[in-house]
Amino acid sequence: MMAAAIRGQGIIYQPEFIVAEALANGELISLSLDHPPLEPGGLYVLFSPDRRLSLKVRAMIDYLVEVFSAEIQE
Repeated sequence: MMAAAIRGQGIIYQPEFIVAEALANGELISLSLDHPPLEPGGLYVLFSPDRRLSLKVRAMIDYLVEVFSAEIQE
């Protein structure tokens, strides 16, 4: 998508860290929105139900639940 935007084929909405270099060297310009972007509808973790989760994956899921649950309660 970024390559298409650099070629002038459209507008993209990306996190700044992804397009920072293209912004810095003038390949892209930043646009201001009239309204703030919509909040994401949620965070989803997909995994195969017929496989046992590794401890690392389970720990990451637990961490995400903890962080985003605290954010929602604020």
